[in-house]
Amino acid sequence: MVKSHEVFNHVNFSNQDLSESLLNRYQFYLCNFSWANLRDTQFVDCLLIRARRY
Repeated sequence: MVKSHEVFNHVNFSNQDLSESLLNRYQFYLCNFSWANLRDTQFVDCLLIRARRY
């Protein structure tokens, strides 16, 4: 069972990765995703998808 605050890290994410049952039971939010300025920071934020119960 997916936890209410379970976080999925997907570098390459597509809707096909989610089953209909998951989409029917959970609402997915895309966290703010932007390419960091590598000149100032040495990392790029990952794409976070948080599953929460309706």
